[in-house]
Amino acid sequence: RKLMAGKLKSLILKIIAAINLIAVIAMIISGYSHLFHPQEYPYLATTGVFFPFLVVLNLAFLLVWVILKFKGILISVIGLLICLPSIRNYFPLNFQQTPPEGSLKVISYNVYLFAPWEVERNAPNPILEYLHNSDADIICLQEANTYEMGEHKLHQAMDIYPYRDLTKMENAAEVMMLFSKHPILSKERIKYTSQGNMSMAYWLLVDNDTIIVINNHLESHLPFQEDGCRREETHTASRGYQQVY
Repeated sequence: RKLMAGKLKSLILKIIAAINLIAVIAMIISGYSHLFHPQEYPYLATTGVFFPFLVVLNLAFLLVWVILKFKGILISVIGLLICLPSIRNYFPLNFQQTPPEGSLKVISYNVYLFAPWEVERNAPNPILEYLHNSDADIICLQEANTYEMGEHKLHQAMDIYPYRDLTKMENAAEVMMLFSKHPILSKERIKYTSQGNMSMAYWLLVDNDTIIVINNHLESHLPFQEDGCRREETHTASRGYQQVY
């Protein structure tokens, strides 16, 4: 019986180790998914969304190995060390620092129509308050249609920005806005195929230099739905950005 129990325990440990190894490999692929070009590897490139869960899973395996067999923690420890740069990106520990002289503060925000339905009547809109108090030099907004909230509230909150632009997508509800403390010299729509998303390029005069700001509405990538169409949109978007630069 002891021999049978020993063999069973050994088999269970091997199964756990195999599952742990699979979890480590998945975590590494997910943690470095940004290295996969989305045009060539659309599935691998989107695995990064699972990375935090895989990190937690491998941390749980550490506890399992501490209970069952301590040296088994090496599987997860090695994997976590390999993924340390990605872990720091996903779970950053940033300390407040003084911005370099001459730096610009830029905000990109998908405001989702400013979500006025979540704000009590006569209460200030928290999105507008955040933008107003941010003291950013440049603000890029997506899904910035004001028909739910009222355009006057936006203008009141953003009155500190002398330069602004609004672009509406034809035959769609998408509205993109740019607010800037620096003059807008010109703008250009970045052309690519999309049903409800768009990107804009702006040329701004900052001091004596001209900079390009891209306001991009990130589009949900649904790999299991209309995959061929999504890939084509990715290709055309990439070509559009190359033409701008």
